[in-house]
Amino acid sequence: MKNISWKRIGITLSVVIVMAAVSVFGFLLIRGEIGLIKDAFIVRKWGFIDRTGKVVIEPKYDDVESFSEGLAGVMTGGKWGFIDKTGKEIVLPKYDLIEEFSEGLAGVRTGKEWGFIDRTGKEVIAPKYDDVESFSEGLAVVMTGGKWGFIDKTGKEIDLPKYDLIEEFSEGLAGVRTGGKWGFIDRTGKEVIAPKYDSLWRFSEGLAGVKSGGKWGFIDRTGKEVIAPKYDNFWRFSEGLAGVMTGGKWGFIDRTGKEVIAAKYDSFWRFSEGLAAVTTGGKWGFIDRTGKEVIAPKYDNFWRFSEGLALVRKDGKWGFIDNTEKMVIALKYDDACDFSDGLARVRKGHYWGFIDKTGKEIVLPKYDLIEEFSEDLAGVAVGKWFGIF
Repeated sequence: MKNISWKRIGITLSVVIVMAAVSVFGFLLIRGEIGLIKDAFIVRKWGFIDRTGKVVIEPKYDDVESFSEGLAGVMTGGKWGFIDKTGKEIVLPKYDLIEEFSEGLAGVRTGKEWGFIDRTGKEVIAPKYDDVESFSEGLAVVMTGGKWGFIDKTGKEIDLPKYDLIEEFSEGLAGVRTGGKWGFIDRTGKEVIAPKYDSLWRFSEGLAGVKSGGKWGFIDRTGKEVIAPKYDNFWRFSEGLAGVMTGGKWGFIDRTGKEVIAAKYDSFWRFSEGLAAVTTGGKWGFIDRTGKEVIAPKYDNFWRFSEGLALVRKDGKWGFIDNTEKMVIALKYDDACDFSDGLARVRKGHYWGFIDKTGKEIVLPKYDLIEEFSEDLAGVAVGKWFGIF
């Protein structure tokens, strides 16, 4: 809750400001006189809609998580539980915090301790950890006594909590830090690459970024140095190319370290569907994997290509272009997100809805907040004003 007090500034402008504040804070209590508003607050409730916009689960929850493995976390009265897609409570709200289900288990916190439950709500791993991450590749990262380790789905500690920091597994290996240095372990806890790096990033397309002597390079899964540390910064490989920075500019290299696109861009975003966003002179455009400028830098902001369309902003409005730069969906939205499973979230004024790839509004903008679809359902929030106006 946030308390805000303004002098009388006129009812029209007041409502605009109040609604803008509400869109940020979710629950807003206004004290003092704002035009004709004396004392008012808004309460939001969350429910779920299907891909046609039909309300499947009525908005009645204080907060929700996306559906994962058939269940969604919901909060009511300050406690979290889980519901199925019909809205039936499978796990009663009794937990202080939760994680989404992953590989059949979900992290739950009671008091200050974390454990795991299965999809029936049965406690599989008793709450005893200070922190946990979701299961990935059969293992979960857990912390106790300030140290991190791994457990399997039975709760067996595969690698005793002994690391200062730890990353999730990626391509069979996880980064771990001990004594100020980083290395990699496999899923049995065996040290595959000795901790000797100042920093690192997870494996992607068979290579991981590692930092030594203030510079970044790349190693393979055996620890062999494939690309010597010589870059000021980097981003992981995507579609065979990695972004690297040298002399304050970004370019791209391939998996052998060959410079494919010269370092000349102020910023970039990784390749997606054959194109990468790049910026120069404060404007964004797109290049292909040879470095050819496919879409000239002229947009104020962007998001990567997804399902054949890229989100771009110009003159304060968002729209969508295809890879020939055809404006498929006009620049008319105040905010938007990229396409996922054929739909994209868009905002007009204060309200959110969904459009399809032709620009048709499948769900009219009428929700205060909205989440992307997951397992064909999306969380939506509606607000109701209370008080004296």
